[in-house]
Amino acid sequence: AELGGADLCGADLSRADLCGANLSRANLRHADLSGANLRRASLRGARWDDYTQWPAGFGPPKSS
Repeated sequence: AELGGADLCGADLSRADLCGANLSRANLRHADLSGANLRRASLRGARWDDYTQWPAGFGPPKSS
C-alpha cells in the first residue's frame, strides 16, 4: 500500500495487512494498529503519539 504522507489520525487499522506498506511521513496519531502486519513497512518520518496502538511485540522507532 502507498500511504506515504496520509492523514491516518484516529484510523482503525487493526488487523490490516500493511506488509511492505509505505507509511513514511504518515500521521498515525491516535491510530489503532493493534494486530496489523507491519513487516517491512516503512515508517520513516511518520508521526505517532502515546495513544497510537501498536501490534503486540512491535517496537516503533524511538523518535517520531
